[in-house]
Amino acid sequence: MTTRARSPFPPDRVPNPGSADIVEKAQRLLNALPVPPGVHHDVLQPVPVLARLRWERDPEETVRTVAVEWTTSRVRVRLADARRHTGAAWLPATDVRRAPVAAR
Repeated sequence: MTTRARSPFPPDRVPNPGSADIVEKAQRLLNALPVPPGVHHDVLQPVPVLARLRWERDPEETVRTVAVEWTTSRVRVRLADARRHTGAAWLPATDVRRAPVAAR
């Protein structure tokens, strides 16, 4: 018979072991824009892009990603980064450019 130690936390208050790490890594994306008004849908074929990201604490970086929606002045790009809790961000169109096509 195996005996388990009783948790000091009530069942609805058990802390998430990774939550402190997530909060510590989170940063504001300084060039992120508010979501424009209207209905939003991802395009059927996302476009490969290079996006400039300006972080609150880390240095500016350019990442390969895809554009999933755009207007004349902003582009919504997918982001998979522990510093940002959402999977996308609206950026100024000036911070996003098409990625070069790889030679075959």
